[in-house]
Amino acid sequence: MLRSLTSLMNKTAKRASANQLRCTTATILHQRRSMSAHNTETDEEFDKSYLDFFNRKDIDGWDVRKAMNDLSGMDLVPEPKIIEAALKACSSVNDYALAVSFLEAV
Repeated sequence: MLRSLTSLMNKTAKRASANQLRCTTATILHQRRSMSAHNTETDEEFDKSYLDFFNRKDIDGWDVRKAMNDLSGMDLVPEPKIIEAALKACSSVNDYALAVSFLEAV
């Protein structure tokens, strides 16, 4: 009885580990293919896109928060001209607390 139970558990464990290995291999191959694209945006284009975004006339508080959160999530220190544009955007939406939190993040 114990021998048949052990044999059954051994077969089940082998099948499960083989399936897991196949899934892991497929996932790794998929991740490699997904990460093969290179970012072709230059630093100047990156700066210009955020400057244009912060200098929009119709910007609201949510847009400013979203852009600042994106910048913080990229784990970089933005150029001073981007910081200046962001602070002016905070001023245009009349949100002092947002300006202070952005300065804390930088």
